Amino acid sequence: NVLVNKSGDDLVAWCWKAGGLPTINTDGSIKSLVSANQAAGFSIVGFTGTGSAGSIGHGLSSAPELIILKNLDGTNSWAVQQTELGNGYLLLNSTAAYSSTAFWGTPTASVFNITSNNSGTILNNEHIAYCFTSIPNYQKIGSYEGDTNDVFVSTGFQPSFVLVKNVDASVSNWTLWDDKRGGTNFLQPNNSGAEASGRTVTFDALGFTVDTNGGTNSNSNGDTFIYLAIK
Repeated sequence: NVLVNKSGDDLVAWCWKAGGLPTINTDGSIKSLVSANQAAGFSIVGFTGTGSAGSIGHGLSSAPELIILKNLDGTNSWAVQQTELGNGYLLLNSTAAYSSTAFWGTPTASVFNITSNNSGTILNNEHIAYCFTSIPNYQKIGSYEGDTNDVFVSTGFQPSFVLVKNVDASVSNWTLWDDKRGGTNFLQPNNSGAEASGRTVTFDALGFTVDTNGGTNSNSNGDTFIYLAIK
């Protein structure tokens, strides 16, 4: 298969362990199937849209700070909520800036919420959501401001995986580094491009440093960037 097993090509995969077989969750107004790993701050949530706004149980013990959601039956974009930004959205498959349109409601320790604006989610379709929350010394969801110099981002641990998105620029890629590929090479989840180099992130003992040459995708002066960092 050209996508996952082309002869001679290098491949990379990032694997998240949830909590085994899913269980029925009735915390929200929309019933969900949840597999949650409390220690890792990660859950996988499946549910069927009702055609209306509603709440969905996520199975974590604290409110998720990052949610990535996809309609399995439709061609709708991957919707992303980073709760530090509010109830607007980003699109994982797009270079677009953050939109303040309230696609989401504020999540709680038991549910995340979708609004009637989230037309791709409220359809009577099957959906999958990946929920993340910060865990001290293991996982951090946060933001930083771009600068004319290198930017150090404190996470409290040395990351092995960092995903970054500029929320202010009208055109900016999601950019991903990991220590298995050296940290200097990056991939961009919103496009099909091959691995590239030139925008260095250094993994430090207590965080990561974004190079001054990161540009719009990782370090442009005055712009806000969100990140997911995992040990």
